[in-house]
Amino acid sequence: MSRYPKICENVTFIDVDYMALIQKKRDVVRSTAELIDMLTNVTFPASGNLLLQSDQYLQVGCDLRELSELLGILDSSVDIDECLILCTAEVSITYMNVEAADALVRWASDLPGGM
Repeated sequence: MSRYPKICENVTFIDVDYMALIQKKRDVVRSTAELIDMLTNVTFPASGNLLLQSDQYLQVGCDLRELSELLGILDSSVDIDECLILCTAEVSITYMNVEAADALVRWASDLPGGM
């Protein structure tokens, strides 16, 4: 966002991680002026899986093996049918069993506009 602001217009970055990790990430964003100042309309919902919400960035605490829960969270946060979605998994699926990792990749490929 800071390096390429023009191409990031109308983009929402969604960070999904285990609850304990996303809580740490939320605390880092909240306490780092360079990060929090990049975001507009920031809220920190008091309960649920959505820990940080802004116009440009969402933080979601969710086990990636719980695909119906993840879909529900995403569906209530963004208009999935009107989005192009690019999923990246840095190392998340490395720590999942093969069946769960395959299910996640299959699920992501079935998202409308998924890439």
